[in-house]
Amino acid sequence: MKGYEFVRTETDDKGNTKHIYKKNLHLKKINIK
Repeated sequence: MKGYEFVRTETDDKGNTKHIYKKNLHLKKINIK
């Protein structure tokens, strides 16, 4: 996902898989003129 960095994958008690992401705050915007 653009703007997000993958952190880890978790599995809950019911066996559901969750992918944990954090917002990447170090993105640089590039203006094209």
